Amino acid sequence: MSEIMPGQVVISRAGRDHGRAYVVVRMAEPPYVWVADGGLRRLARPKKKNVRHLQATRYVALPLATRLRAGQPVSDEDLRAALRRWEAERQRQKASDGAGTAGASAGGAAATGMEAGEAPWAGQREGR
Repeated sequence: MSEIMPGQVVISRAGRDHGRAYVVVRMAEPPYVWVADGGLRRLARPKKKNVRHLQATRYVALPLATRLRAGQPVSDEDLRAALRRWEAERQRQKASDGAGTAGASAGGAAATGMEAGEAPWAGQREGR
């Protein structure tokens, strides 16, 4: 899954935008790609990111990828729609993966409101 291509959804692993999902809109000189999300980072001003700072997902918006490769126009709404479809697919996968763990102990992550594997102090701030 190391090959990143136009139309693929990626997640930023470094920088101020850490954790934000983007769509690769075009390739740049290696090891860089241009990404946008259609919202904060629009197609008019895509962000240049090093591929080492991106986590590739398996999701490629095929109609969008085809249009990007052909040089056909793509809108910010197209990017937002692709990211919504990716998020819906991710939620469906999470639900189907979690269906078998419904009988987990009451003291698990669901009972505390924390994500699985999250430290109890995560998100808390000191000194205020």
